[in-house]
Amino acid sequence: MRNQEAALASTAPIEAPRLEAKVRETIDQLMIDAVRPGALIIGAIYLLLAPIYAMYPPADHVEILVGAALSTGLGLLLLGLRWRAQPPALCHAQRWGALALGAVLANNALFLALFPEPRFAGTLYAVLWGAGWFFLTLPWFVGFVAATFAVLTMTILLG
Repeated sequence: MRNQEAALASTAPIEAPRLEAKVRETIDQLMIDAVRPGALIIGAIYLLLAPIYAMYPPADHVEILVGAALSTGLGLLLLGLRWRAQPPALCHAQRWGALALGAVLANNALFLALFPEPRFAGTLYAVLWGAGWFFLTLPWFVGFVAATFAVLTMTILLG
């Protein structure tokens, strides 16, 4: 009889709070697994963008764009390398992801503030597409979408 009770207990449905905690832990682990290579890749892209910005025809704001690209690229590369050696804690996964994508959004906002032309706002849609793949929880994604639309609104108002 005890064996049957033990068998039934092992197949009982998982309690909702335990299941919710397990789902959140899994989402955070996926974010940690994505944020490390993501920071390295995005950092490398920004380091490649710096010389492109230096050659960009409107030379009015070259120093600002190159400086922003270099600092973002180096910052994300250093974070990515640090996270390889010591991964961030699971409880901070969404925050680190928001920091990495926030750096991308800030660079887009800077570019659009310096060159307020609506035709350049298409880069924001690429940022949103990336955020959709990156943020796995609704509150973080909605917050990032709101920030992106604020940048888009700024571009429309300035341009």
